[in-house]
Amino acid sequence: MNVNLAGYNLDSELIKDVDSSPETISAAYARISRDPRNVDELRAESIHAIDKARKSNESIVYNMGHSSIAEHAIFNLDIIGVSRLVVEEIEKHRLCSYTEKSQRYVLFDKDYFIPIELNGFPILKQNYIDLVEEQFDVYRKLYEPLREYFVNRQDLTDMPLTAREGLAKEDARYVISLATQTQLGMTINSRNLEYLIRKLNETDIIECHLLADQLFKAVQPLVPSLIKYIEPDGSKLIMKNELQNLIYKLSEKYQTQQEYNTCKLIESTPDMDLVILESLLYSYGYKLSSENFRDILQNTTTENFKEIFNIIFKNMSEHDAMPRDFERVNFTFNLEISASCYAQLKRHRMCTLIPQNYDPSLGFVIPPSLHVIGVPDSYYNIMTKSRQVYEIMPPSVQNYILTNAHMRRVQLTINLRALYHLFNLRLDKHAQWDIRQIANKMLDCIRDTHRDTQSLKLLCGKDKFEKQKMNYLHENT
Repeated sequence: MNVNLAGYNLDSELIKDVDSSPETISAAYARISRDPRNVDELRAESIHAIDKARKSNESIVYNMGHSSIAEHAIFNLDIIGVSRLVVEEIEKHRLCSYTEKSQRYVLFDKDYFIPIELNGFPILKQNYIDLVEEQFDVYRKLYEPLREYFVNRQDLTDMPLTAREGLAKEDARYVISLATQTQLGMTINSRNLEYLIRKLNETDIIECHLLADQLFKAVQPLVPSLIKYIEPDGSKLIMKNELQNLIYKLSEKYQTQQEYNTCKLIESTPDMDLVILESLLYSYGYKLSSENFRDILQNTTTENFKEIFNIIFKNMSEHDAMPRDFERVNFTFNLEISASCYAQLKRHRMCTLIPQNYDPSLGFVIPPSLHVIGVPDSYYNIMTKSRQVYEIMPPSVQNYILTNAHMRRVQLTINLRALYHLFNLRLDKHAQWDIRQIANKMLDCIRDTHRDTQSLKLLCGKDKFEKQKMNYLHENT
């Protein structure tokens, strides 16, 4: 056995004068399956023959269709001065890594994006600028009383001062808009980067097109053989337009109807415990089929079920993931959440998250801290103005001026293993109040429908995990 370090991240400043390309790794690895030589020999050859490596990549990735070869070429990208709205478009892509400047920890200045779509419309542009500037003014005015409130709260005295100030920042941010500029670091492979660029070009937002162009120019000279097809998929655009037209016709009579439901469980896997245990027995068993194990379990008592779950749970800690067999169980929720809550929810990438467009008619959230110190008129006024300006803006600009407090509908499908992870973080006492609130409502929906299901008994925040586990073991021993 032998393990070689084939490469690792280096800052671009350190390698800017080096004649190299991530394509050589892709080309070498592509030949592993067909060349009898050791992979380190293949890499050595590719390094000294970049043109040959590129021709090989083009043939294997695009002619033969082995796109996974492009995943061996990795990029670290600084994305600076991008709006929060476009960050949402970026972070829809699940097979990447992101670290974003946080409005929970940083006090933002008046840095915001002015859409190119407004060029040539001076009155609309001025309305846009006036509103976003006023949102920032309210944000700054809210921060000081919120800071005083959190710094002086007796139940938070064990928390560092910077953390208490952070609580003030995260509640004040509800009045600033999705036009607010931020920055993020992104790690992404070539295959997914090509897909991301193409999807950005398929949106109606010009800022997305500008970002796509900059991403392409930043990496294409290094990997011309791996990032080529970045133009919008015409067939998908046609499908999108036709579907939107059809949906509009079908739903026209319902346009004035609104059903407000913050959280609703609309679908879940039947016989959850049976499904999980069948999978567990199958993976640890031998000779018998899945159907055999289902027959065994269907003739097993509830006490036997509890005994098996005792074995699963008893040695787990709040840091452990549930067995992969828990992925066999799925839940689908309809949620109405704020832009701020959505920004946190989309971090949970092992799920299917389908958002509708923002809808200001759904209203906006008010941080609990403002209810305590008194919600100022400026908060309500800025929400009213935001909706008024929203109504007069072009469709591709409207969402920019909505705030972190504004709501959208989201459909979330998540397996039980991923749900344990989500609740572990978001039901914890240290979790931000907005996403903790929606996580609690999701948990209530599950308990209402699946009260006696054993596999759900340890759904809780990590701060409560050990106590909840011990109670479960005590009750079922």
